[in-house]
Amino acid sequence: MHWLVWIVAGLLAAMFLVAGWSKVSGSEMQRKGFAERGQSLGFMHLIGALELAGALGLVVGFWVPILALLAAIGLTIIMVGAVFTHVRAKDPLSRATPALVLLVLSLVEVIGRLITGV
Repeated sequence: MHWLVWIVAGLLAAMFLVAGWSKVSGSEMQRKGFAERGQSLGFMHLIGALELAGALGLVVGFWVPILALLAAIGLTIIMVGAVFTHVRAKDPLSRATPALVLLVLSLVEVIGRLITGV
């Protein structure tokens, strides 16, 4: 079970590094998506920075387990907000799928860490 938690942490860290960087760097796709929902560029950058911090927390969590748990909880909260935003915008499932996948994996990480204590 420990290995599953570590594998999920590694996958999440990689995915959130990419997602966070695309927001912090202001990629055209991210700017368009946030603008369509009436969200500011400042909010986009904040979410990106939080995602990058969460990814870093997951990586450091290989040595400091409590940090990975806290990062996974924070990322879960962010992804609940992302899924809610997609639902409220009545986005097609194809557009909401990445947020849903990241939400599920974040929850798996939180639950796995609570069960195994790593």
